[in-house]
Amino acid sequence: ISSAVVGAHEIVVVGHGKGKANEMLQLTQFWERRHPEIAHKVIGAVDSDLERLTENQVLALIREWFEHYREFN
Repeated sequence: ISSAVVGAHEIVVVGHGKGKANEMLQLTQFWERRHPEIAHKVIGAVDSDLERLTENQVLALIREWFEHYREFN
């Protein structure tokens, strides 16, 4: 994952947000410890029901998040 996103300018992490083991948090903490150059690019996180969404629906969810994010920044 790290090598796939290293060239990104901004990162929004998407996860299912269920259970005690939140993978989004674990990934972000991993980046903070091992790849701080990636961690500082994380600008947000979105909880969603990923199992029910298609790839296009996930992309639409992120586009909506960015539109909302840009309105307030």
